[in-house]
Amino acid sequence: MIAVNSIGQSEPSVAATGSTVFVPIIPGAPTGLLNNPSGTTLSTASFTWSDSTTGGKVITDYKIQSNQASNIWITIAEGVTTKSYTATGLFSGLNYKFRVYARNSVGYSAASQSISILTAIVPGAPTAVTTSVEANNVRISW
Repeated sequence: MIAVNSIGQSEPSVAATGSTVFVPIIPGAPTGLLNNPSGTTLSTASFTWSDSTTGGKVITDYKIQSNQASNIWITIAEGVTTKSYTATGLFSGLNYKFRVYARNSVGYSAASQSISILTAIVPGAPTAVTTSVEANNVRISW
C-alpha cells in the first residue's frame, strides 16, 4: 500500500501476511424458474426456483415481480421466505411473466430469467352435437 497526502506519497508498505478476508457480496440471481401446473388455475400462477450463489451470506428472502403483456415490471411480493410462490387475482387465459430477486444482508441480486405462465381457461361448449338411438342406448357425439 502507498499512503498519499498533500505533500506526496510514501514508499510502498511491506506485503501483509495473515489470513484472507472475505467480503460478502449480493447473491447471484435465482435460477431454474419452473411452472407448478397443480397450482396454476383460472386466477393463479404457481412457480418455484433455486438459488445460484448466496454471496457469502444467508439468503433472507425474495422479491417477486410480474409483467402482464407489457415492458413494465411490478413488484407483487417482498419478504417471501420460501423458494416458491403463487400469484393470485390473475385473469383467466392470459400469459403472465414472473421474475425473482434474492436478498442477503448486503442487498438484492440481479433479476432471474423470467418465466411465462398461461393461466387456465374454461373450455368452450361442445359443438356439432348429434344424437342417435341404437337399440336401448342413446349415442351422443360432438
